[in-house]
Amino acid sequence: MSEIKRRELLKGAVLGSAGILSVSTFASLGLGQPANGKQEASGESEPGGRNPNFAMGLVNGIDGATVIALNEESLVQRIELTSATRVWKGQDTTLEEVKPGDFFYARGTPTADGRFIAETIWVNIVNLHLQIDDIDVKGKQFVFSDPHGQIVGHLRPYTVAISLHGDEPASRDLSGLQIGQHVQVIGCWHPDTGEFDVSKIFA
Repeated sequence: MSEIKRRELLKGAVLGSAGILSVSTFASLGLGQPANGKQEASGESEPGGRNPNFAMGLVNGIDGATVIALNEESLVQRIELTSATRVWKGQDTTLEEVKPGDFFYARGTPTADGRFIAETIWVNIVNLHLQIDDIDVKGKQFVFSDPHGQIVGHLRPYTVAISLHGDEPASRDLSGLQIGQHVQVIGCWHPDTGEFDVSKIFA
């Protein structure tokens, strides 16, 4: 997969049809619960723009508890994490797992001096509608396809399947998935590759 196509996937993965990040987008994926466990407050976007309580960009470096990043305008942005910040990279993790070259979305509060205090940060997250082309249980990977070509999805201990046709709980049993089936997949992209770690498969 080319760098342009990879960036298109990352940029469009969790954006609404109007290209605006929203709380409901992440909540619908089961990724919107803040670290403090409190109910989400709905956030409205500024007219013609993105929700000011969201930030996105490419990680350039880590300085203590601050992510130094380049935003879409190639401007340096400082994303500050606190002890309560939730970090997601395929699963809940810590800032130590965030590396230069990672792409992120963050929800939080912008400050008057240009900083951004993150409540939650999602790293390399993708939300893809794919077809299953091959299942390699022994190799712990799926081969998916979309209009851009084939993509390899690696199964991890936290990978779960979620049924869209009932009230069954998420399950680690993936035996019901079949070649040719169309699914929605939430995962964590491997930068500069056509591969990602599978977090959730909705089928």
